Amino acid sequence: MKLNRLKSVVNQILRESSEDSQEYMVDPFYHYTPEYEIIIDLKTGIFTPDSGEDYIKRYYKSIIDWFHNVLPKEGIPIEILDKAIIIISPRGKECIIEAQGRKFTSFLNF
Repeated sequence: MKLNRLKSVVNQILRESSEDSQEYMVDPFYHYTPEYEIIIDLKTGIFTPDSGEDYIKRYYKSIIDWFHNVLPKEGIPIEILDKAIIIISPRGKECIIEAQGRKFTSFLNF
C-alpha cells in the first residue's frame, strides 16, 4: 500500500466543483467566506457544527462519496485512516488525512 497516494487525494478534495446524481455543483464557499469554522469528517460524514444548509451538505456529501470511492482505487483501505477531515474556516479550507503515523495536508486560502 502506497500512502504517498494520499497526497494527491488531499489536494483533489479541496477542488472547487463536484457533481452528484442530480447536477454539477460549485463549492458553496467559492462565493462567500463562512463566518465560523465547520469540520467535516470524511470517514463518517458528520458535520460539526451541523450545518442547516442543504446545499452545503449536498456538495460536501458528493466529496465524501468521491473520497470513499477513490480510496479502494488507490489501494488504501479506509480502516487504516486515523483521521480524515476538512476544516472550513473564515481563513480558508484545509484537508487533513492521517494514517499510520503520517500526515497529509492541503490548504486553500479564501
